[in-house]
Amino acid sequence: MRSAFAGMLLGVVWLALAWILTGVLPVAAWMALSVIASLWFLVFKALVGYLPWTVLVFMPDIDQIVTRRYRSATFSSVQSSLRQLGSGIVTIGVGMVLAMVGFDSSLPQQSWKASIGVAVVMLGFCTVSMIVCWIVSSRLIINQQIDLDVLHEVERLRAGGDKADVDSSVRRTVERLTGLPYEECWK
Repeated sequence: MRSAFAGMLLGVVWLALAWILTGVLPVAAWMALSVIASLWFLVFKALVGYLPWTVLVFMPDIDQIVTRRYRSATFSSVQSSLRQLGSGIVTIGVGMVLAMVGFDSSLPQQSWKASIGVAVVMLGFCTVSMIVCWIVSSRLIINQQIDLDVLHEVERLRAGGDKADVDSSVRRTVERLTGLPYEECWK
């Protein structure tokens, strides 16, 4: 995942370079730089966008060991609602920033201040959010193997297994994921 975030950030740097070199490079060279930078950025953006869908599917399994209920639909709806709410808030924020820098979509060419505002919105916001996401994702302990361990433990408990017979590594994993002592889970 680190390579996906690093690739996307490199794409942002490339796009910023293309923006800075507008009118400096010959048109063909600038076009090639812009297209390559855009393709690079979009490929790695697709990889980064894949992360939430691979991690969030594990959440109902972790919840299940605490609550004894499988609530994947609830998690999916909350995720979808938060994504839509976040998109709306970000859109309002982008509009406010562009209004503050004097962006006017009816003008054939923007002022220097408005151009910098667009760059900050497009490149700066993306860079900051990718750095935050990189930090958060590097601290995630959920992966497919850990999810399988949790699911096996759920199956063992569901089949009448005793909590005292839990494997010590599974105990530590469950406690780390839930933030609860193992004994508080599966009540």
